[in-house]
Amino acid sequence: MSRGGMTAREFLQVFADKQGFFRRTFASQAYLIALGANDIAQKHPIGTLNDLNASDYLFTAQVIASYMDYIVRHNMEAFAETGLV
Repeated sequence: MSRGGMTAREFLQVFADKQGFFRRTFASQAYLIALGANDIAQKHPIGTLNDLNASDYLFTAQVIASYMDYIVRHNMEAFAETGLV
């Protein structure tokens, strides 16, 4: 559930919470995260593993890797009690 043309940053900072995507009612057994193409096309920095922080994933760097890390870990945290993660 998204709309075309979004970057990972826009998905996180504008779209996902507004749509309620991290609510338990959206918990699933599998997720397809297809963000990044628009970020790369717009020349956003990709980042490296050094941009990720194992203990705090809340926007450790303003790079695509950090946004993807946030999306995956936030989903895992939000849906942990459902038993699906």
